[in-house]
Amino acid sequence: MGGQLSAATRRPKIGGSLRGRTRLPLARPAGAALVAASRENPHPLFVTPPAPPPARLSSPAAKPTPSAPPKEFAYDVVTRPGETLTFRAAP
Repeated sequence: MGGQLSAATRRPKIGGSLRGRTRLPLARPAGAALVAASRENPHPLFVTPPAPPPARLSSPAAKPTPSAPPKEFAYDVVTRPGETLTFRAAP
């Protein structure tokens, strides 16, 4: 733990929309723009099925402590099969 991402490479086999999620902002080399994800993943292989409402697992007398999830950055990148994509930590 405690490490930081400096660079990442992806080579998609099927192409389409790649959804990447990280805890730090990313950039593409040579100034190619990254598009922030703003909806469900459009790739048909990654459709999210509907989920039932969560069951209540705690006592009604419990006093939950509020917490905030860590900041997350999600990006959608259109890919082609066999293409090499490189990402780096944003400055």
